[in-house]
Order: sequence, then C-alpha cells, then structure tokens
Amino acid sequence: MSELTIKKYKLESLADLGKTNTSIIECINSMVETDEPTRYTVKLVLSELIINGFIHGKAKELNLEIAIDAENSILEITVEDGGAGFDVVHSVREPNVDSEQGRGLILVRAFSHDVVYNNVGNKVKATVTL
Repeated sequence: MSELTIKKYKLESLADLGKTNTSIIECINSMVETDEPTRYTVKLVLSELIINGFIHGKAKELNLEIAIDAENSILEITVEDGGAGFDVVHSVREPNVDSEQGRGLILVRAFSHDVVYNNVGNKVKATVTL
C-alpha cells in the first residue's frame, strides 16, 4: 500500500454501528470517489465483521482500524474483539451454508478482495477494493 490514512475506533456496543459506518463512509468519500454499490459493500463488510465480533466474540468492546490507500483505491478493515476466538481453519474452509451461523463470514469473503484471520480467530482483516 502507498500512503495510508489510518483511523481507529473503539465500539462499546452494536448501537455504535450506524454512526461508525457513516463516519467511515464519509472519510473514504473525502479521499476517493465511490459509487453506491461500493458504499454498500463497505457497509456490509463492516457490519458483518462488527456484528460477529460482538455476538460471537462476546466482546464488551471492539477495536476497529481502517486503513485507506486512496492512490490504489484500497480499504483495509481490521476488527479485533478480544474474545476467545473460533476455529478459524474449520469455520473458514468449510462453511455450513445451511447453518444459522457462519453466513457473515461467507458474505465478508464474497464482498472482499482478501480476508485474513489471526490464528486465534479474534482478529480479522478484510481488504475491499474501492
């Protein structure tokens, strides 16, 4: 990545989701012109990662970092929930599409250029092309 703009957020509940999404979209749009489908993609990926962190990570707060590379039109979203994590290898490689859980991971992968989890499963970085 070339010159990065990095923003950090601490979310204390899911109630922070809407204002955080709005703030991030405004930040991106101040640097890179995006269309409605791209803004929707960013909101979807952000929402799924944040919701997963709170619900499955049983987190009381989340650390969120976004890195925007305006020159190359790339957004990196990193979410860390501080929870115990999950079985990354099994859940990511063999998602169960019939399950009530796991759809968020499928959506994040479908709408991201790249998704990388730490070994524990409590930190994820998704890269979205703007």
